Parts: sequence; structure tokens; C-alpha cells
Amino acid sequence: MLDEITGISGVEQNKIVVASQVRSSLEESGMNVEALSYFNVGGGADLLYELRILTAEQRLSAALYALDHRMDSKGYRDLARSMKDFGRRKNDDGWESFTSSPGDSLAYSYFRLSKEVKDEDLRETILKRGIEYAETEKAQARMRAFLESGEDDSDDQSQISVFEILRMSMSEAGTSSTPYMLPVVEPNVSDFDAVPSVSKKGPFGIQHAEHGWKTWVSLPAWDPLKTAVAPVAVSCPNAALLPWKQKRKELNEPVIILADKDVKDIFEAAYYVVDDGEGRFALQNGAVVSEAGSRVLGKVFLALRPPAPEVDEIASIEWD
Repeated sequence: MLDEITGISGVEQNKIVVASQVRSSLEESGMNVEALSYFNVGGGADLLYELRILTAEQRLSAALYALDHRMDSKGYRDLARSMKDFGRRKNDDGWESFTSSPGDSLAYSYFRLSKEVKDEDLRETILKRGIEYAETEKAQARMRAFLESGEDDSDDQSQISVFEILRMSMSEAGTSSTPYMLPVVEPNVSDFDAVPSVSKKGPFGIQHAEHGWKTWVSLPAWDPLKTAVAPVAVSCPNAALLPWKQKRKELNEPVIILADKDVKDIFEAAYYVVDDGEGRFALQNGAVVSEAGSRVLGKVFLALRPPAPEVDEIASIEWD
């Protein structure tokens, strides 16, 4: 009814109402009139709407930072998401070099992204953008060191065998514009030996399995998946199987280990899924594999943690 009278869709009405709530919280937090007036012009509601996921205190610092950097609505969105996400990342590499300030939070999201890209030019571009956003010297120094050396030297290098562990986002769990379907196995040797190899063929990327299999998982087309020859997903009930450097509180959450069955060489700086000699499934780094002579089942190239729950902090709006 309202959209017929006003000519404004329900979605736009909701955005305006939420933006008004955000504006009120900024005013109550002490934002000066001159700064608030910026949001009175066209498009102001779109900018304020992106700050809805933050606390009142975070909204004020985010709005002031975004105004100072003349951000558009996408910039506001990226800033808000990075600030909301920052507190969840305290166990991730490099987190201790950044603060929860708007600029450092945004810079940390660029730092994390840079570590996932393989292309050196793209990594350099991402790091330079992150350095521009960072507010503290420590954060800037961490990113400059990575930019200059190509390696994150500040990380503890006492354990040289590594693979990436990613926290999936809600949008990545089960859906993707170009998904990969991988067969899923339990962490035991017999299942891993029996799992079929899967390949993509033809212009439509139709996936072919060597034989039938009951359990599958859909994952985004990440670069490591594209380069794997025979990828398999190992579903683990908890993260205790992973070679953590120290005890982690996440040990009780399930993880998926991605391994490539096509193994031609053994590298010391890599981890492998192996049969430990007694028919038990285990992870060993390349040095141990070479020394122990374990039967290699696959090379680990990625481990996935489940998406963290996202809480919408805006109260539901009741319409007449």
C-alpha cells in the first residue's frame, strides 16, 4: 500500500528507515552537524545503510573515516564488513599487527586478501591500497615488509611445512557461480583409497566421476582447486587432526581438508595425507614422509573452517 502511495518500493522504504536509525545513532554519539549534513544530499541513505551492521560506537568512527576518505557506498560496505569481521580474526596470521580502528580493520582485510593471491602484480596493488588505508605505523610496517619481500617474515617460521586454512563466508558455503563438486570421505584410509577422481570437461565444465559416490560438497572455484588434478574433500568432526603450532580453541569445530590424490613428488614444505603403516589416516609433513616411508594418499592444499555465524544487529521493522 505504501509503495503505491509514495512510488517508493518496499525495499527502498526499508533502506530509508534503517538509514534514519543509523543517522540518529550517529547524532546521539556526538557527530557534529556539519559532518551529518553530508548525508542529507542524494545518496546519503545508501551510505548510512551500509553502517547498519556496526555498533553505535563503531558507526561513528567508521562514518568519520569514510567521510575523510570520500568513500562511495561500496567503500562504506567494505569498511563496515571489515570492522565487524576484525574481532573474529584474532587467531589469524598478522592480526596482532593491526588495531580495531576503521583504517586498520580495512587494511587487515586487504592484508588477508593479498596472502590469498598468486599474481605478484595484483598482490602488490592490494598491499599498496591496504597501506593507504592503515592508520597505525605497525600495520603499515607489516604490509610494507610483505610487499618488499614477497613473504610475511613476521610469522613464526619454526614450522616450515604449511597449507592455508580459510574461514568460509556464508555466501561461499554451498553456493558459487562456478562451483566445484568434490567427493567427500571420512578420515580413514579405506574411504580415501575408494573415492573416485573427478574432472571438469567441455565448454560447460561438466564434472565427471570415475564411478558412483554418495557424498559430495560444493565449493567455490578457488585457484588451488583449479590446479588440483584429483581433489578430494576429507570431512573431519573436529580440527584436532590439523598440525596446529599450539592448542587452539577451535579444535571442537568441524573442518574439511582438501587433498589432491595426484602426487608426483614429495616436498618438505608441504603436508600429506598418509597411511601411517597401520591402516590409520594421518597428516605428515614432507620431511617426515620421506624419513618414515609412509604411503602417501594425497597432498594437502587447503583446509576449510565453517562459516562464522553472522548476527544482524538491526531490529526487525514492523509494517502496518
